[in-house]
Amino acid sequence: MDKTNTGIWVVRTQKHIQEYRSPHLSYYDSTIVAGQSGRLMTRLRKLEIVEYPKLQVLASDLGIMPSQLKSIVLPHLEKNGVVDVVRDGTGAITRVEENVPTVEGVLPVVSEIWSGLGPTPEETATIEAQGMCSDFPLPEKDVRNALSSKGFDAKTVDTSLELQSAFGILGTVGEGEKLLYSEYSWGEVMKKGWKWMTHLSPEYQEQIRLATSTINSSQGLPSEQLSLAPELLTGATKAGLVRTCNITTAYGDEKPFLFTPSIGQVYSDDSDEVKTLVACLKYGQNYSKTSRIRNPLWIVNALLERESHMVGPATDIGTDYILLEKAGIVKVERSTARLGRFNMTLVKDDTARLVKEILSQGTVSGLDEEFASLLPPSQMTNPEQNRIRLAKVPPAAKKAEEELFRVLRKENL
Repeated sequence: MDKTNTGIWVVRTQKHIQEYRSPHLSYYDSTIVAGQSGRLMTRLRKLEIVEYPKLQVLASDLGIMPSQLKSIVLPHLEKNGVVDVVRDGTGAITRVEENVPTVEGVLPVVSEIWSGLGPTPEETATIEAQGMCSDFPLPEKDVRNALSSKGFDAKTVDTSLELQSAFGILGTVGEGEKLLYSEYSWGEVMKKGWKWMTHLSPEYQEQIRLATSTINSSQGLPSEQLSLAPELLTGATKAGLVRTCNITTAYGDEKPFLFTPSIGQVYSDDSDEVKTLVACLKYGQNYSKTSRIRNPLWIVNALLERESHMVGPATDIGTDYILLEKAGIVKVERSTARLGRFNMTLVKDDTARLVKEILSQGTVSGLDEEFASLLPPSQMTNPEQNRIRLAKVPPAAKKAEEELFRVLRKENL
């Protein structure tokens, strides 16, 4: 597994197991620290200079205690060139100056931190197993054999699989021989989908497995580019194993684009904004009548990085992106410079950031999340927390939270 994918699964696993309280979390010490460090990096990104009290608040919101921050997290971030730590004459930390790369650039750093912390064999096997079982369920014996071929002994494999089951990291389906799948990628969807698949022949089951793997590696795939019989695609869609987003243009042209449920498991997208933006860009790449997009990622980068957050002018902007307008993701206006052409301005940058991850990595890492507000009722949890909700949390301590806000706003500094 390369460093980017290792980083993805470290972050995902940390976000999942943070909802548990168990002495067995000691097996995942490196994963917890590295995952928290990665998420802290994204919060520091573009802040440039962060006073130490504010850094402590940002860290504690992710579960990083001040002692951990000072003795473990900051030294690793400094070692990897992510921050420069500034100290006063006594050696006390006063502030940090961040050098955080893009979100994609954070993931290899997470992997480096994780490796440097010396992960246990069991947590290393967990990260490997998550990668193996993310596309589709695999027979348990195949997972065991694959882990064994990577050098893990039988005891380590047993313990790792037991821990992943206990923490709900791996799910199981099937009767008789168990099939393992990544809960993070599939959640409860797989249980419903598998009931439908049990009625298919082994040949058709393999075709579905290959199809979902293809879609998983290219989210927003035009339906006509998938080599799967229409009746099987319809069945897989009804069973929840495949999700379809239909794009309709001003000309009345309609095309379906395919996604796997993992897109919805990774983050909350109840209004389907992310899938809509991906599908519209893929329409522009494959079907636009006047001029086609060479690379959808270039468009997303331009929308995010240009000072105006605008692309254009182009004729197809006026016809192919009406769903994005209706969803309030972009604003489309006629060009005053070019007759018959239109400009498109980004409105919802959070949606575009998630789409950038999907287009560049094929998935969402879980790193580029909203900042969790510290005061109710605006407290938020990430989608993985919402899906698990296992740990008991203490009542909100209003005075303490108000104090944290004063620190964030520099009211007490």
